[in-house]
Amino acid sequence: LGVIAPGIGAQYKLSNALALFGGIHRGYSVPGPVGSASQNLKEETSLGSELGLRVATPQGFRADVTLFNTDFQNLIVENNIGGGGSGVTQNAGNIRSRGLEFAAEVDAGKIFDRGFKNPYSLSFTYSDARLVGNANSTVSSDDTTIFSGGFDGARVPYVPVFQAAFGTGIETDVIGIHTDIEYSGETFT
Repeated sequence: LGVIAPGIGAQYKLSNALALFGGIHRGYSVPGPVGSASQNLKEETSLGSELGLRVATPQGFRADVTLFNTDFQNLIVENNIGGGGSGVTQNAGNIRSRGLEFAAEVDAGKIFDRGFKNPYSLSFTYSDARLVGNANSTVSSDDTTIFSGGFDGARVPYVPVFQAAFGTGIETDVIGIHTDIEYSGETFT
């Protein structure tokens, strides 16, 4: 038995500093041997695509804005105990995750010719991950798991709607010090 999981990506330079990029990729994941043999789990497949715009200047500024969409079929949820359940690995059904990512980096050390690196980074992600196309209203047979009672349009547990991060640091040829701040917004549980 073989699997083909192709992907393709491309970038088109609009100018020396600006580029359009995109890609589409198929994913595949098999359940472990116990889940396959004793629980009759199905293989998880996915199809992900992205389209974005990239800016990169010789002065050290770089930024990406990316739209993404990934459709999962038969999502495998490992040991989904959800507070006292059976601990059984299950297929959670079909999921669509889509959103927008923004990331920017700049090296102030390079821009101001300081003789050391002084990177700053900022990123932001908006995600909308939901159950889609599930024929039944409960995508889990174990009523204590995190997917119990799932229905079409329900948010996927533990996928934050908003995430952001900021980081900075100082780097020399010998040593570097960095600090990062991360934020995760509202999450369905």
